[in-house]
Amino acid sequence: MKQKEIAKQETVAEKIERIPEIVPVLPVRDIVVYPAMIVPLFVGRDKSVLAVEEALAKEIPLLLLTQRSATVDDPGPDDLFLIGTASESLQPLRLPGQRR
Repeated sequence: MKQKEIAKQETVAEKIERIPEIVPVLPVRDIVVYPAMIVPLFVGRDKSVLAVEEALAKEIPLLLLTQRSATVDDPGPDDLFLIGTASESLQPLRLPGQRR
């Protein structure tokens, strides 16, 4: 990387500082997302779509929390692991036929 590009990159501490105390939560099934991972996420549940839309509209991170059981269709707080990953959307894409 060039010196200027390195200087322009936000540090991890700076990214953490700008995470609000309250962020939308996206329950994810059958995957644990770690920091710096780039993964495609297919979002279909209405609550999940709303969470993604809120994060995009407010330009804030989305908290990815893994579900304890992938068979739960409407997970509540007890259905999710307590530690997750703050994420940002790199390239949101709405699929054909998707509601909203």
